[in-house]
Amino acid sequence: MIIDTNKIIAALLRDGTVRKILYYLYVIGVEIIAPKEVVDEVLEHIDELSERTGKTREDILSILEDYILPKIKLCDLSEYRKYLSPAVKICEKFDVEDAPLVALALKYNCPIWSNDEDLREEQNVVKVLTTREIIESIKGLS
Repeated sequence: MIIDTNKIIAALLRDGTVRKILYYLYVIGVEIIAPKEVVDEVLEHIDELSERTGKTREDILSILEDYILPKIKLCDLSEYRKYLSPAVKICEKFDVEDAPLVALALKYNCPIWSNDEDLREEQNVVKVLTTREIIESIKGLS
């Protein structure tokens, strides 16, 4: 499953639903994948995250490095480059910045975990699951 940056940020903000889902998926063997660039994107917001959580930058970085990133396979552009052009074509009508997520979803033939409405509604090539849909799927497993 491909995870978008907002889900990683949500997992950093608090030990809530998103972090628990991330842990659960990891434990049951679901491979969680993201473009390597998401780390830079998260780091761009580290001060804001620190402010929002009341935690120090070091605490936020520790959570990211010790608890979040070890559960995510980070992919280099070279790993999905050949899927990027079709992904850009899919995303150009709503948000070309989503192209790496779509490229990875095409490469691995798997869904994207995102609540991004445009990504969900403006294309029908890759499946996009919301947090709610993942929770319902998990409930269906038990």
